[in-house]
This record gives sequence, structure tokens and C-alpha cells, in this order.
Amino acid sequence: MGGKLTLRCVELGIKSVVVSMEGTGSGIHALKENSSKLSWPVFDWNDIPLKEGIHNRHMVGISATHAFFNRTRLTFHGRHVVVVGFGPVGEGCVEAAQFYGGSITVVDRDPAALLRARYAGYQATDSLEDALRLADVVITATGAPHIIKQRHMELLKDGCFLMNVGHFAFEIETPSIYDSFEHRTVLPYVEEIIVPQQDASKKFVFMFSDGQMANLT
Repeated sequence: MGGKLTLRCVELGIKSVVVSMEGTGSGIHALKENSSKLSWPVFDWNDIPLKEGIHNRHMVGISATHAFFNRTRLTFHGRHVVVVGFGPVGEGCVEAAQFYGGSITVVDRDPAALLRARYAGYQATDSLEDALRLADVVITATGAPHIIKQRHMELLKDGCFLMNVGHFAFEIETPSIYDSFEHRTVLPYVEEIIVPQQDASKKFVFMFSDGQMANLT
């Protein structure tokens, strides 16, 4: 949210900023890494209980799901939705995807998160590669970089969609994917990526909103 703008102001050497705000965990993390460069205070409203409990937990998943429906004219009915990351945002995405007809697999490296997901009735695994082979839609919700890499494109099914709800686009390595494969815009905010196969055929993977925050699309 405000983190990118704040960091951009720092890069440009703007000194007239009095105060800024940031409302995401990954944005706060990035600002803390650059705190020595900041000459003004930053209000962290990501730590407000209602932000975590309402916006992160519920609204991100709902708004991202609606954005996907509105831009693609598709739903999750009959589709296998893989959600990577089972924090508050990931949980909300899982619930929204299931509510709108998706079958769910959760991917997380944290055993406690996997247990919570299984306890809630979802398939859950710590193997990203295994889950990607099943996916019709992949939603990244980790706040960590380089979750979906160029090499993962070979694992995805024909027609799979990639979308990100994390604060920064780096969860999906969109630039390296675009550099490695032919691609074209087929709808506003939907990029078709052509992935050649060993038998000379092609499969098509779709990138939603260039890997930017889907819920703001």
C-alpha cells in the first residue's frame, strides 16, 4: 500500500514527506530493512487488531476472488485452487475460493499451518511442486519472494491461472517468466503465456494482473 510509495520517495531523495502509512506485513518488513534511510515516521496500521482480523483475514480473499471473476468471466466451480501460504490472508483466500466452488489444496512449509489447514478440512502439503501439478488456479499469499519460478511453468496444467495476493509482485517471478516464454495479452489484466512441450505441442498458462496484487485489480 503506502510502502512502495514511501520507498520510492526515499529513492528519489524527497525530503518534504512528514509521515507515511503502511498496512501490509511485507510492506512493513521492506520499510524496516530500509529504516536507516527514512527521515520521517511511518505509521504501521498493519498491527491494528481489526486490520488483521477483518481486512487480512476476510476482505483480501473476497476482493481478489471478485477481481478474478470480473476480469476473466470465469468462476472457481469445478477448478482445483492451490493457495500457497496459510496465514490470515491465505486462510481468507481458501475460504473464498471454496465458497465459490473451488476444490482446495493448501501449501505451506510450517507444520502448524498445515495442521490447521487439515483440521479445517482442506488438503494440505509442504510440496509446492506436487500441488502445482494439480492446480487450475494458483494463488500466492506468502509475502515471500520467488515462490513461483520460471521452472515451475513446466509443472502447470494447460489453462492454469497464476495470481498473487501478496503485497509485492515478487512472489511470482513474472519478469523471468515473460522473458523465457512467448506471451500476449488476451484480456485486460490477463496475459497468455505459451509454454512449448517436448512433443512440439504447446500449453497455455495465464498470468493474472502481471503478478501484482490481485485484490487491487
